Amino acid sequence: MSRVKFADFDAHLQTGQLTSLYVLRGEETFFQREALKAIKRRLLRLAEGEGPPAGSVAVLDGTTATPADVFDEVSALGFFAEARVVVLERADTFLKNHQVGPEFIERVRRSAGLSVLVLVTPSLDGRTAFARAADQMGVLVDCNSLSRRGPTRELRTWVTQRAAHYRLTLAHGAEDVLIERVGVSLASLDQELAKLAVYVADRGPKAAASASDVEALVDRNRAFLIYELTDAVVRDDRAQALRLAGELIEQGMVAQAVLGALGAQFRRLWLTRHRLAAGASVQEACREAGVKQQFLWERTARAARSRSTEDIARSLHLIAEADEVLKGQAETSLEPALLLETLVLQLCRAAEPAGVR
Repeated sequence: MSRVKFADFDAHLQTGQLTSLYVLRGEETFFQREALKAIKRRLLRLAEGEGPPAGSVAVLDGTTATPADVFDEVSALGFFAEARVVVLERADTFLKNHQVGPEFIERVRRSAGLSVLVLVTPSLDGRTAFARAADQMGVLVDCNSLSRRGPTRELRTWVTQRAAHYRLTLAHGAEDVLIERVGVSLASLDQELAKLAVYVADRGPKAAASASDVEALVDRNRAFLIYELTDAVVRDDRAQALRLAGELIEQGMVAQAVLGALGAQFRRLWLTRHRLAAGASVQEACREAGVKQQFLWERTARAARSRSTEDIARSLHLIAEADEVLKGQAETSLEPALLLETLVLQLCRAAEPAGVR
């Protein structure tokens, strides 16, 4: 199977003949979506922005589709379609359920004609009969994520290049603010870049979007807000903590979900503090605590060190008590939002024994 990085896939399609099988492997759904668009444009001869003809695209769910369903779709052509793209989503489940191998691929090749079969999967075991047989006739497109660790050089470069796609220039530091606010999901970053391009469009073609433009336009994602809320709590900054809790509720996050996120974050703090006390490095402690983004490691370590193990344990107990109330396992006269505010105040002074009922 030819192996192509996503960044090189457009050039690969332009210089080579289409094959009857493509495997879009990786966890980055944005790359998978863009690769699929490129296949459709090439096979169906679509202009930029043009939609596919009726009957030219079929989508199957790998959790329910059978090999017979795949054969039927790749051998069918719509009345208005000269070619056909058949997309098998969740292909990892399909391959596991049906244990297909060389016979399946050969039949796809014979049935395809002017059709192309596209498998979308987060992973592919190269030891399977399917993978070995697919090496002979397919193309694997690497759709792995660029980063799990925040604003790495590779991710910054992608953001800058994608901004250029929208004829947008980013001032120094704007890409870091965008990544910290949105996260590492390319699909989400792409959406915000498109909005940012419109936001600064009336300033002229050479105007650059600044970090303050990003802050003004882009809402902080909920994961980032949880970190800010936890920081405010451990600093005993009650006004900031209440404001952030209210912002999460305004974004549509229910009180119980905020409690769950706070509980998860305080468990990370407890684990981080425990490992730091045992002599682990910040990197080791945060990784073992489940903090995947590298740019959050020092922040997590500072928060963990700012409270004693007993204080963090007491905070977890308060969160658990509030969760029982919200689930109806304990009586209270407080509305969920007010209960959350009460909890936040108690977490700020967690060194003092308190209950939420």
